[in-house]
Amino acid sequence: MEQTQKTRKRILKAAIRAFGRTGYWSTSIDDIARSARVAKGTVYLHFPDKEALFLAVVEHILEQLSQRMLEDTGNQPLRQRIRKRIATYLSFFEEHAVCFHAVTQQHTGLTRRFAEIFWKMFMDRCGSIEEEIRRDIAAGDLRAVDPRTLLFLIVGMMHGAIHQWFLSGRSYRLTDKTDEVVEFIYRGIRSSP
Repeated sequence: MEQTQKTRKRILKAAIRAFGRTGYWSTSIDDIARSARVAKGTVYLHFPDKEALFLAVVEHILEQLSQRMLEDTGNQPLRQRIRKRIATYLSFFEEHAVCFHAVTQQHTGLTRRFAEIFWKMFMDRCGSIEEEIRRDIAAGDLRAVDPRTLLFLIVGMMHGAIHQWFLSGRSYRLTDKTDEVVEFIYRGIRSSP
């Protein structure tokens, strides 16, 4: 790997830790540079400003998550596919709790542009899942609802479980909630009981 890429990656990792630990507003480029063991100017060579760096962090996190989420589920029955995707999502954020905090909590108060960019990136990466939902609706396995709305609702339920986990002080394994979340979602979206 080229030195420039290694440096960029080191800055990105330092930014993920810093934003997750102290939030967007309390993190400075100086903090990130110090943690990455680079000069402040080096950070600006890679990212024009703090918001651009934060967006790069979000993109990096979403890329890692989408790689896991989009693993082929084959011809598994609906319930198993739902369970696998939910378990993957919860497991990812259990392993990367700082990332969840950075992505879902620390953009509060940032521009509307950030929120639009975040959700566009997220939904672009979930296109194949949305298409899978369309096929399940066409096959009669799911209620006839807007696939994008359904995807947002499922993500919202998973975020609720993750928030509850944070509020508990992470006193249990997040992945232990997988079956509860699956059961609630599965019973609510099937076309028949």
